[in-house]
Amino acid sequence: MLVEELLHSSPLRLITAGPQTPVSEAAQRMAQNNIGLVVVMDDDQVAGVFSERDLVKGFGAAEIVIEEAVVGDLMTKLIITVSPTDSLVDATIAMNANNIRHLVVVQAGRPVGVVSIRDVLRVFAEQLLAVKDDAGGELELDLVKALAVA
Repeated sequence: MLVEELLHSSPLRLITAGPQTPVSEAAQRMAQNNIGLVVVMDDDQVAGVFSERDLVKGFGAAEIVIEEAVVGDLMTKLIITVSPTDSLVDATIAMNANNIRHLVVVQAGRPVGVVSIRDVLRVFAEQLLAVKDDAGGELELDLVKALAVA
């Protein structure tokens, strides 16, 4: 399965914030949309990502006053991306290799969505159910192997 198939089967909402967005506002966006990451955009360019992990690290950092912090203070600047034409297996391997749970999907230099480990597990569960329900169904073994490495 390709990432673009996942994009078409369930819209991977792209929620963004600016580097000067208060951390509390970004956290509210994540909670309201039931997501674990916002893409940080600065002048129409991806500047980083802000995740639940970044939020937790911010709360734990002695030098950060969380009530005054902005997303740019805590965001992860190293962005791991995939393209819509990458396989879901390759996306899973990238998540495992980088110890992350989200990948920004980029097409023509622009973010078009986010793939989460939750999305991967949903596809995997659907495939397992298909195999269970249909003896002729095939399980994407590469996806199983990629998840097993996690």
